[in-house]
Amino acid sequence: MSLHGKTKKVMETIAGQIRDGAYAPGSALPSRHELMERYDVSRATVDKIIALLIQQGVLTSLRGSGTYVSEKGTVGPHIFVVLNNELECDEAAQYHHQLGLMLAEISSRYSHTLMSSREFLSHVPSISRNAQARVIWSRPSLRCWTAIHDLEKASVPQILVNRVCSDFNFVATDTLGGVKVALRQAATQWGDRVAVATVRAHPGEPFIQEREAAVLEACAQLRLRPVAHFRAPSRKSVDLSELATRVSSAAAKGDFDFVMVVEHALAPVIAGAGGGTSYPMITVDWRGSAGQKIISLHQGWEEMFRQAVTWAVESKPQRCQHLVLARLE
Repeated sequence: MSLHGKTKKVMETIAGQIRDGAYAPGSALPSRHELMERYDVSRATVDKIIALLIQQGVLTSLRGSGTYVSEKGTVGPHIFVVLNNELECDEAAQYHHQLGLMLAEISSRYSHTLMSSREFLSHVPSISRNAQARVIWSRPSLRCWTAIHDLEKASVPQILVNRVCSDFNFVATDTLGGVKVALRQAATQWGDRVAVATVRAHPGEPFIQEREAAVLEACAQLRLRPVAHFRAPSRKSVDLSELATRVSSAAAKGDFDFVMVVEHALAPVIAGAGGGTSYPMITVDWRGSAGQKIISLHQGWEEMFRQAVTWAVESKPQRCQHLVLARLE
């Protein structure tokens, strides 16, 4: 958010008064209406100025109370929650529901700002100078990694939700643990012959390869037999449909007892080809419908967000690398 002209001058005036002690640390800033009258500016201008001063750590906003002058160590952290605005999957509804619960928790007790990743990236320089800042990255995409490294260099505490990275704090789903639980249950119900269905992963999707590797490792540990492996070359409809046809043909011949569908985009296509009713499936982030023989693995969003908030509000955030078991439905 860049400021120009009168807006920039008003912001500098308010920041200067705070530095000069006109507003004591911890004291309330005049109301937005008062600031509008005092400086002859619009409500939108006042909101913009206050938002930027909050990002810089000069002010802190407490929901239901007002805006206050910050002082390191006295008003607590300002938590930036960064959303992955590229998230598009059936699990997104559950993700946004749990995100809402997390925000309700922190907004009643802590100063925070909610941003999309696109918006946040333009504010990284000012946030890097904010001594109060702590950042919760919710499933950050690859385009965010430069900003994550820049904040690390600036010693801004941050945590990644559902992104496993040994170099940073993270809370993520335990892929191997969840897959093992699902495979063990499926083997008990349906048999030990497993088919694996997936798509070719591109470099931006390491989680696809991670799930596939977890399935094969879990099969070895549980002594299950991976008897068939189906891989679509892309997510194009024609490629997914062709794979679903091959899976159905193999099922009709009794080649496997159940299929582990690694990529959620494949699940409804296979189910639509008769898979959900004619042979059992394990899916990821896709529930299917009544009557289908499906064990569904889902991200542990509630626990991941709970862990992230607990970390973010510590007096001195410690190193946190925690795996959360997936939910089984």
